[in-house]
Amino acid sequence: MARLLALSLWFASVFALPGCNAQESAQAGKYLTESEAGNAEFVSRWLAKHRAADQKDAQQFMQQALREKQRSNWSAATKAFGESMIRYPSPQALAGYAEAELRMLGAVRARDKSVNEHMAADMKHALTFYESALSANAVLRTLPAQESEQLQKRVDCLKAYLASASKQAGCVPLEIYLAGR
Repeated sequence: MARLLALSLWFASVFALPGCNAQESAQAGKYLTESEAGNAEFVSRWLAKHRAADQKDAQQFMQQALREKQRSNWSAATKAFGESMIRYPSPQALAGYAEAELRMLGAVRARDKSVNEHMAADMKHALTFYESALSANAVLRTLPAQESEQLQKRVDCLKAYLASASKQAGCVPLEIYLAGR
C-alpha cells in the first residue's frame, strides 16, 4: 500500500507543475551532475572553461550550507553544498559537500548499525569529492595554503585507508564519519 501511494505521488509530482519543470529543464543543462562534480579531471576542465560563470546562485546555496553546518543539520548542509557545487564547483563547495555527507552518513550508518558494511564505499565516495576540491583549487587557487594542505591530508589518509582497510589515526574524514557512533 505504501509503495502504491509513493508511486502515485511520484506520478502526480511529474505532472503537477509543468511550467516549473520546463524552467528547471532549461536551467539543468548548465549544471553539473553529482558524478561530474566528483570527477577531478572533469571539474578542472569545466572550471578552466567556465571560470567566469555566474556564481550568484552557487554562493546563495553556499551561505545556506554554512548556516546548516553551524546548526549541525548535516542532511540540509549536504543538500545545500551539493546545490552549490553543481552550479559552480568551487573547492569550498566540494570539500563542504564531502564533509557534510560524511557526517550525515556516519550518523545514519551508526543508527542502522551498518558502519562496517558501508564504511569503505562511503570513504571512496568522499575521496572523489575531496580530490575534486583539490583539482578545483589547482585551477581557482581560492583556498588558503593551510586549508589546501588539510585537504591534501584528507585525500592522502583516505587513500591509505582504502588501500589497507585499516583505520588511520588522525584521519579527519574517518573521525568525522565515526563521530556518529
